[in-house]
Amino acid sequence: MKLFDYHYQEDFGEEYYLNVLCTKYLNLLQLELMWNAFPSWIPELTVSFGGTYKSLVCLYFCFGKFRFSVGVLCYGKKDLNYMRVGYVAD
Repeated sequence: MKLFDYHYQEDFGEEYYLNVLCTKYLNLLQLELMWNAFPSWIPELTVSFGGTYKSLVCLYFCFGKFRFSVGVLCYGKKDLNYMRVGYVAD
């Protein structure tokens, strides 16, 4: 179990990821903050309970180049290791 795991990536914009209280298949909190190179000028706000975003509660907000999402009690977590350069899975 990790207290937190974070990752920064530049891929058609800047992307920041933070997972809090991570186990192999579960996160207490999952945050994503993105500043995209290609804007979407249709605003979007989604609140989801289970299912779609693989979390108990998920809040997703997008407007222009900015995108933000928060997931609480996420299962099937986003493993940040696969994004890291040179990482080889066991």
